[in-house]
Amino acid sequence: MAERARHISVAALNIAFEDSLLHDDAKAYGQLLQAIYQINEFVELRGERVVTLDSLSGPLTGPMTGSIVTMMNIDRWAWYNTRLHRPASETELSRIRVPANMAANYREFDFVFFPGSHRLIFLTKYGQTRLAPLTASSFIEQLCSRKAIRDRFGVVNVTIEQEPKTLEAILNADNLRTLDISIKLPNAGLGSFDAAVAESLQNMNASRGQLSLTATAGAGLKPDEPTRAAAKVALSNGDVTGTVKEEGVTKEVSTKDYPIVGTGIYRPSKESRLMAMMRTARTLLNRIVND
Repeated sequence: MAERARHISVAALNIAFEDSLLHDDAKAYGQLLQAIYQINEFVELRGERVVTLDSLSGPLTGPMTGSIVTMMNIDRWAWYNTRLHRPASETELSRIRVPANMAANYREFDFVFFPGSHRLIFLTKYGQTRLAPLTASSFIEQLCSRKAIRDRFGVVNVTIEQEPKTLEAILNADNLRTLDISIKLPNAGLGSFDAAVAESLQNMNASRGQLSLTATAGAGLKPDEPTRAAAKVALSNGDVTGTVKEEGVTKEVSTKDYPIVGTGIYRPSKESRLMAMMRTARTLLNRIVND
């Protein structure tokens, strides 16, 4: 019987220093990920799941590989007696013994980090196993907010890389009523709006730029080239939200709800999952930085 091919999907995070002096320093990004790994912390997710950066290897200038691991926190489980159809009693709970240092429902997601472009690309799906990009982003963002990281590297912005096709659909909508572009520093890139927004942000000690447009009555917005350029930057460093009116119904569409995803196929007898992930990750990275 022919070996069945395995399918994988990868997503990407842009991890960016707010400090412009560090922003293009590949080694500093490698040091950042190493420092995050050394925190060795389990971050709580919704429900009983926890997540941690389980392994990391490779030179500081990259590429660096490792794994994100999720598992269940058994100590917080609500136990149920299936024979008697009721919650477990205090006596029954006292008999339950979970071995020390053991966790259930372990899942592992390979990743590769490219310090030069400060992108972390990770498995978001293999088989029926999934790691939501929002979960990965929240996890890394929480670790980057720890005092030890802030004291050493300053503010670190984490953004899910978003799908360009969604952005094009928003910008080209026939009846675009509102358009909101949010961009994090230092990658302002707001075209002709750049100088004014950057100066305003600096004066207010802010770290995010916002451009909001509303259409005149009876007409749809027609974004010009500077606005489109700003929106494109936001795919990696913010988000874009538009409201579109169709057949009398106004709906909101946001790029942050549409992560960019790369897909790959491999055969375990010829290629490991990690190697397939790295191959797929490089293809996705080229798409992100070159589009």
